[in-house]
Amino acid sequence: MIARYLGRDGFLKSNNLWSLFLVFYFSSSALASVKDGVDAYSQQSYEQAFSIFKDEAAKGDATANYYMGLQYEEGNGVSKDPVKAFGFMSEAANHGIAKAQYKLGVFYEEGFGVPVDLSKSAQYYKAAAEQGLPAAQFNYALMLRDGLGVKKDEASAIIFMQRAANSGDAEALNGLGVAYILGRGVRRDAVKGVQFLKLAAEKGDPGAQRNLAKSFSDGTGVEKDERKAFEWYKKSAEKNDKVAQLALGQAYEYGVGVEQDYANALVWYKRSASSDYAPAQYKIGYFYNVGKGVAPDFEKARYWFGLSADHGLAIAQTDLASLLESGQGGSIDNAAAAKWYRLAAAQNMPRAQYQLAVMLKEGRGVERDYAEAILYFRALAAEKVSYAENELGNMYRHGYGVSQDYSAAIEWYWKAANQNDDAAFANLSLVYQKGLGVPQNLVVSYALLKCALSIKPGGEAYKKALNLTLRGLSDKQSMEGEKLSPQICREKSVAVSNYLK
Repeated sequence: MIARYLGRDGFLKSNNLWSLFLVFYFSSSALASVKDGVDAYSQQSYEQAFSIFKDEAAKGDATANYYMGLQYEEGNGVSKDPVKAFGFMSEAANHGIAKAQYKLGVFYEEGFGVPVDLSKSAQYYKAAAEQGLPAAQFNYALMLRDGLGVKKDEASAIIFMQRAANSGDAEALNGLGVAYILGRGVRRDAVKGVQFLKLAAEKGDPGAQRNLAKSFSDGTGVEKDERKAFEWYKKSAEKNDKVAQLALGQAYEYGVGVEQDYANALVWYKRSASSDYAPAQYKIGYFYNVGKGVAPDFEKARYWFGLSADHGLAIAQTDLASLLESGQGGSIDNAAAAKWYRLAAAQNMPRAQYQLAVMLKEGRGVERDYAEAILYFRALAAEKVSYAENELGNMYRHGYGVSQDYSAAIEWYWKAANQNDDAAFANLSLVYQKGLGVPQNLVVSYALLKCALSIKPGGEAYKKALNLTLRGLSDKQSMEGEKLSPQICREKSVAVSNYLK
């Protein structure tokens, strides 16, 4: 091209020399401006960088557009503006800037400055991935693995994950490790999986450190070693991995891989909870509820259970409801208790389903509804939950929501008693005492009540009922009852049938 500025004699003409100077001056000036902007940005001189990038972006410079998008995304040197960030990043991506394509993938995935569109997110991740950007290769692999925005393809996911891992990307190495351990997209090979986890963990990836800790804890792909599990959990926890912090708290709570220490357990549960992690919030509530390592404090238990319950954790919803129902840590609020029991019951939490059924039966905190109560009791009884079987016996005995049927009541009581449910034995004692569907027999009644008391020795109501029953027995009958009781406790209804023959 320089020949265009030469005269016929081969010498530069003065006016052409000036033109050539201007070409080189402005080209190098423009390049220097973008470079100066990058240098200013790296030195956190964001306002200076923004001023430079703004001018160059207006001229269509792709790199400047990328950095403009970055500054609007992060709010560095300018007010954060998702829409403008998306606009500038789009311009850079259209010029093939891989990092900008990756960012658009993130924006579309998270709905930053644009509506969520997983299909477009996958397209941009793929475009950047095919240019060799490890972060994009990893994210595109995840979308292929889970079928997000693209057809699920675990084998292709492994290909992109491997490409990212080949670049030394720690997250990708961790992802490969998990894939081999679980057998997702590859033949299951836990030993190989742990090797990848170790590579990522040694690079400091907290997720890999946590997964490696779990492998040592479970003995998956490596010899079980609770001490090493603790050490890797600690490394991850110190990098603020909330799941590892929870696991570390559990290690201290139960003395696994480290000496049991409730105080330290609570410290790590609180660190995990500071990330708004529901399981950790529940554990703190549990410690205050039962007085584990701290003095019991039901008010604090309510607070922590409440935080966890708001995230939808069923056990937290159940325990919060229990405190509201009992009035521990505050006033009794049966309506609120019923609400939380119902939410937990919808997640198939047995204790919540049972307590809600009892409240429905009693009309406490909710409108009385025998039919719905029976539905819950039956569902639990199908899973052989003894206290639900006992309650079904009560419903049939009283005719609550069903036709009164003593035979059905006795059948359900025995099902519960076969699982050593003390209340069922007490109800069977009442049945024989009053002769409800069976011949009245005070000896059998006495023996059954003794069984209930043997299961629950501190049952004051049982003791009182036993003394009242004993007053109606002769010395001979009381001796028969004493002899019969251990047989019934062992053999249940068979012992009663044999005695009554």
